[in-house]
Amino acid sequence: MLSDSIKQVKNDVMDLHMALTDASKAIVEERTKQEQKCEIWRSKRLATIEREYGHNMRLIKSRQLVLEEVEGELNQRLKVEVQQPLEEMSSKPNVNPELLGVIQSTLDTIKTNSKSFTWKKDHTNTDESATKKPKKVKLDAAAIGSAEKVRKWKPSHKSISLFRDIGPMSEAKINEHFQTQKASENSMKQYGLVVMVNAYLQTWHSIKVEKGKYKELILRRHISTIKKHVVGRECKRKVLVAMQFFFETLTRMTALEKTEMMTMLLEWFLRHQCISLPEVIDWYQKETFVDHMIGRVVHKNWTESFLSQHGYRTEPLGTLTRTNSVTSTNSSEETSELISELPEYVRIRKPYRKLVNLFKDTSNVNDPAIYEYVRKICEKNMTQRVIMVVRSYLKAWNESLPEEKANLLSSKISAILHYQSDRNFQRQILFAIEVFLSECKKNYAWRMQTVSMLFQFFLDQQCIDKESIVKWYEDGHIYNDVYYEQTKTFARSFVERLTALN
Repeated sequence: MLSDSIKQVKNDVMDLHMALTDASKAIVEERTKQEQKCEIWRSKRLATIEREYGHNMRLIKSRQLVLEEVEGELNQRLKVEVQQPLEEMSSKPNVNPELLGVIQSTLDTIKTNSKSFTWKKDHTNTDESATKKPKKVKLDAAAIGSAEKVRKWKPSHKSISLFRDIGPMSEAKINEHFQTQKASENSMKQYGLVVMVNAYLQTWHSIKVEKGKYKELILRRHISTIKKHVVGRECKRKVLVAMQFFFETLTRMTALEKTEMMTMLLEWFLRHQCISLPEVIDWYQKETFVDHMIGRVVHKNWTESFLSQHGYRTEPLGTLTRTNSVTSTNSSEETSELISELPEYVRIRKPYRKLVNLFKDTSNVNDPAIYEYVRKICEKNMTQRVIMVVRSYLKAWNESLPEEKANLLSSKISAILHYQSDRNFQRQILFAIEVFLSECKKNYAWRMQTVSMLFQFFLDQQCIDKESIVKWYEDGHIYNDVYYEQTKTFARSFVERLTALN
């Protein structure tokens, strides 16, 4: 009996020991899950803080750029319109009182405008401003434009027909038409440039895609017509007002198509100095003029892709971690999604010959033709279009004469950066390089030299970054294992040098 009791106690001890061991393991597992949840929470909060910090710093810098531009314009006007005429008058025996009155009036105007040359607090998310509730956009009923007022911003059929003309006298006819309108309508004196730019854009947009060459000629021919009327910061702001009114008419296009078109037009106006980057940033943050005219709050998300490409990120284009809104019970699934993504299937097609030829044309003005053609061939599947664009770009480069190669790469890189907001932009570029090298079928030395040159070029142009190359090299293939293994061999020495820089 005693031995049975001892055995029973031993069994109880063993069962208790196993229960304690299992409980300990369960506690470790629960603790690990909680740690993972805390790590994910920490990553999210740190990423949010970094984004807000970066956003606030960009607000401050953009305000500084705007003030520097204002200072330059005020000093230039003061010198040309006040100081120089006064010096000329002082050297003459007789003084024209009317001219002196004009100078005094100009001086008063500059004094009034100089009141804007002050540092105003931006709406940054600091601790000081976080306690204050953000002001709601309130539209004054008296300021809201009626339907009749809004209609005045629409270009007339005559102005559109004038912009369709690309003949030698077309610019003179356009100027004469708008001068006549300014003389007959008071509103046109102040906002004639808005109507003119809107007519220019509406005319270009109304031309069918099939008439690509004629469409491009209108854009090129009349940019000089617009540019002659853009004098000073106020005029640049009017160009953006016109673009907003034009954007409001794009009702039959997808959001992606509208964003691409507006980004291209912003780049076009920036290149021809009809707008400036500080002015676009200031417009994006504060402008409410169109809100009052239309009678509702308008969204300026059509500028975000453009601003992102120029280093002003309105929202994160990508972070170190990728999260979904899941419950705490699915924290392990969220963690696994943060670590990796499954490779995607890509249908490999040869680069379109027309797209290659468009890249071979190194004149900057043919970028719109590239965007239109890419939109046409990729309208059913835009998720992987960067692969086709970069492959065509590299094929055009490879087929060019040796003395033309460097110029082609540098002059057409803007057509690659145009798609920077596309999903997996950097990964698609890396895969396009893989396919390009594999299809060239040249010797080992050429491929090793070429992959190093291309990686370095895309790095310098900020199309890819060091982290994406190292991740590509270490984590395995993105879309196709065969292409990856070949290219990895050629890229080994470059990646080793890249990582050794630290």
